Amino acid sequence: RDLFVGNCAMKLSTSNHILKCCLFSLGMRRFKSFYCTVSSRNTEFKMSMVPNSNNPSFSEAEQGRQSLRLKVRQHVNPLSSKYQVPTALPADWIQQAFDNVNRPLIVDIGCAKGSWALNMASNHTNDLNLLGLEIRRPVVDLCLRRKASSGLRNVHFLSVNANVDLTEILSSLQKLSIPIDTVTIQFPDPHFKSKHKKRRVVNA
Repeated sequence: RDLFVGNCAMKLSTSNHILKCCLFSLGMRRFKSFYCTVSSRNTEFKMSMVPNSNNPSFSEAEQGRQSLRLKVRQHVNPLSSKYQVPTALPADWIQQAFDNVNRPLIVDIGCAKGSWALNMASNHTNDLNLLGLEIRRPVVDLCLRRKASSGLRNVHFLSVNANVDLTEILSSLQKLSIPIDTVTIQFPDPHFKSKHKKRRVVNA
């Protein structure tokens, strides 16, 4: 059978169990009313739903969480050969990244999906620049999409290995006399065993 929701359609089994599972997966709690018609002659199932705007599960916050879902490894091996090659950055990458390069800069090492950096940037649009560094390329692509959708011009993200590229990045900033206000490393993977010392970003 065909299930129509708005402009979407999917095939359903005639089994009531399968039908119920599909309806549940669609999130029926998000709708305050619906009606359906079933025709056994042509095995057609149609449904119309009215969104429940008062239900918090249908809020912008959830839509934001949905957009942050990314299937990617939580950890990568920074000693892998592909992460040991220095990242080649354009000579004018700083000018491309920020609309005003003279603001004090916060460098966030291991920015993940960029939520903290984006939030800081939105609260300091006129007095700070933020640069997020993340080793996982797909995660950085997500950060850049979030930056583009926010319209912020005082935040940027780079896909780099901090153990390899941080010195060059800081040197590029120093050549342009860009003041570095703060360097943050939030929730670093500790690698507590002595044999993993070479994997650490911070040793204390």
